[in-house]
Formats: sequence, structure tokens, C-alpha cells
Amino acid sequence: MYRVLIAICVCIACLITPCTALTISFAWDASISPEVTGYKLYAGVESRTYTQNVDVGNQLAYGWEYGWIPGTPYYFAATAYTATAESLFSNEVTYTVAQAPDTTPPTTPGIPVITTASSSQLNLSWTASTDDVGVTGYRVERCQGAGCITWAEIAQPTTASYVNTGLSASTLYRYRVRATDAANNLSAYSAIGEGTTQAAALAGPVRPAAQPQL
Repeated sequence: MYRVLIAICVCIACLITPCTALTISFAWDASISPEVTGYKLYAGVESRTYTQNVDVGNQLAYGWEYGWIPGTPYYFAATAYTATAESLFSNEVTYTVAQAPDTTPPTTPGIPVITTASSSQLNLSWTASTDDVGVTGYRVERCQGAGCITWAEIAQPTTASYVNTGLSASTLYRYRVRATDAANNLSAYSAIGEGTTQAAALAGPVRPAAQPQL
């Protein structure tokens, strides 16, 4: 039986996930049989087990548009056919469609809810963000004083809460949060939450020194 040789020559990158219209282009050597009237391409997710095929007619190159899944290895082969018979499979080639880059940021976290724990500690919590791939953590920023605008990042917790210690007594602090994912996409900032630490505890009365007895 006659055989044909196949080779992937071009792959057009997928721009969305999942891929719904990705085209993989193929080219192959012509069969030496003068009776050949056309060619077929075969594809599958297991070697030599093909579940898809397309009749490309009498041409030596073809762009196969299909819902190829990014990250999945595919196996390809070709056959030639005549009016009455089909050849054995060609040599097999394999190709894995590249994953599309993650460019979608997480949703915006909820406003930080702040609970005063002591004169030096504020506890923060907020509604968690969501992400098409997965939220990996948060970035907490703080500034000091009513109406402050100079922000500094103070923590990167992995959950939707944070305990801020080492603060000054009787002081107002403002907080905002944004989420991040594995591709380092950052969400928009949350609304600003505010909290004030407790006043410092007053010192007790000083006991007078004992007077010597005469």
C-alpha cells in the first residue's frame, strides 16, 4: 500500500480560552501513486487512535479549523485515497496547542471591614474576589489620618483577612485592598475602609513611698 508523509508547518496561536475556532495548518508530500485523487487528515488525543477526520480533496496543504483544546496533546496522520481504496496512515506527528495567556484580572474585593482590637491592633476582613483561573492573594495598602492620600503596601495575605499590629493608639487608619492571580493580574482597588485604634491605657496611681517610723 502507498503512504504519504505529513508535517505540521504552521500553527496560528489561539487568542481565547477555550479555543472555539483555532486553525492548525498542515502540509504533506504527494503520494507517488498516479491514481490518488485526494487526501484525508486524521486527529486524536491518543497515538494511532483517531476520532476526527476531514477530507481535504486533492491538495497538499490544509488549515484545519476545529475546537482544539489548549494544553491537550493531539496526534495527526494522513491518508491518500483513490476511487476505490484508501492508503495506510502516514507517519504520525503530535502537537500541543499553547495555552492562551491569562489577561483577565480578578474581581474587585469588598470594602475592608475593620474591627478595633486594642490600642495597637486593627483586624481587617473583606469580601473575597473571584477569578477565571483563581485568586492567589491580596495586597493591602494603608495610610494614616483622615483624608490621607499617601498609600503604602503593608501586606500580601492569601486570604480575605489581615491583622494589623504595631499601630499607634487613638489613631485613624485607612485601608484599601486589591486582588491578584497567578499571572500577576491585579484587580481594581476596593473602596476605602477606616478604623481607629483604642486609646492607650492610663497608668494606675503611684503609691506613696513608705515613711520611716520615728
